Amino acid sequence: YNMPKKFKFRLQRVLEYRKVVKDERQKELIERNHEVIRLEEKQEQIMQSLDEARVSSSAMTGHLVRLLGDYTARLRSELEANKELLEEAMQEQREARTRYQEAAREEEVLKRLKEKKLAMHTEKYLKEEADFLDEIGTLKGNAQYGEEL
Repeated sequence: YNMPKKFKFRLQRVLEYRKVVKDERQKELIERNHEVIRLEEKQEQIMQSLDEARVSSSAMTGHLVRLLGDYTARLRSELEANKELLEEAMQEQREARTRYQEAAREEEVLKRLKEKKLAMHTEKYLKEEADFLDEIGTLKGNAQYGEEL
């Protein structure tokens, strides 16, 4: 009776590599999420500044009104530029999410394959062991039968 070989998954290195790739994609997605949040917060701040400027304008006259107009024009320009950056960041976020999901799926496929191969290996070992025990039982039975004659 041979002891069974230790289970060795031939694609273990590939599985490890896929985990590294998945972890990198997850890190990238987290970075993209943080960037979107940062830009959304900046958008809110700019809009709040514009609201404050509108409220302040009612109490101003002459030169200050012109300065405030320049300030609000700059804020609107910033708002538009930030809006474009936010749209780009959201697109990058979607792409990063897709890359992460794909990497996670590829890793999961190999994990399931490894589990399946391990189950097959274990089943083969158990069958060999059962066959061996049957053979011992048969030999023992034959030996006892031979003694009775």
